[in-house]
Amino acid sequence: MNHTTVVLLRSDLTDRGACPPGLRLFDEFAAAQGNSEELRIPFAGLLWASCSPLAREFVEWAQDEGLLPYVNAPRADLCGADLEGANLRSADLRSADLEGANLRSADLEGANLRSARLVGANLRGARLVGADLRGARLVGADLCGADLRGANLRSANLEGADLRGADLRRANLRGANLRGADLRGANLEGADLEGASLRGADLRGADLRGANLRGANLEGADLRGARRWSDDPPVSGWTLRDGALERIVL
Repeated sequence: MNHTTVVLLRSDLTDRGACPPGLRLFDEFAAAQGNSEELRIPFAGLLWASCSPLAREFVEWAQDEGLLPYVNAPRADLCGADLEGANLRSADLRSADLEGANLRSADLEGANLRSARLVGANLRGARLVGADLRGARLVGADLCGADLRGANLRSANLEGADLRGADLRRANLRGANLRGADLRGANLEGADLEGASLRGADLRGADLRGANLRGANLEGADLRGARRWSDDPPVSGWTLRDGALERIVL
């Protein structure tokens, strides 16, 4: 983890046109440090500010202005951390331990979560657009309603994950393990599921139009009500019994 302390200058804020509430926030915290012109922010403080409803909007603005860095915490131990609603856009969380963490409604757009451990994590409603989740462990994670458009989940382990209503359009799920995952109502339009395991997955009402399912294992998967094709005929080798997919050979 990068423990570098960030120094934020009041003059930089005024030069960039910081809003009065932002300046008041700076003054309050700077005064607590016995300083009126600069604020020293350790990693833990930046992480807190990224989660705090009071400071989150200011932090987001300062990051966009290049005055504050994005969270940089590869291999960090954040097991069980409460990061609900956190602004973690473009954060570096490679190989971080986020098992059981609360990331509900967090903004992780463009974040690097490659090989991160997110077992049992709460990512309900989280924004993960374009996030790098290659090789991440998301076993039993709650991703209900999460926005994963264009995310890279290649070889990720999503066994038993809750992905109901998740937006996975154009996501890369090549070789991913989705065994027993709940994908009811998920949008997988244009997703790449080549070689993925969807054994026993619940895909009822899912949108699979344009999805690449070459070599995917869908044994025992339930596709009742799923949107699989537009005008194209079904792929040969699919066997349906009582509306549930029993076997697939692609």
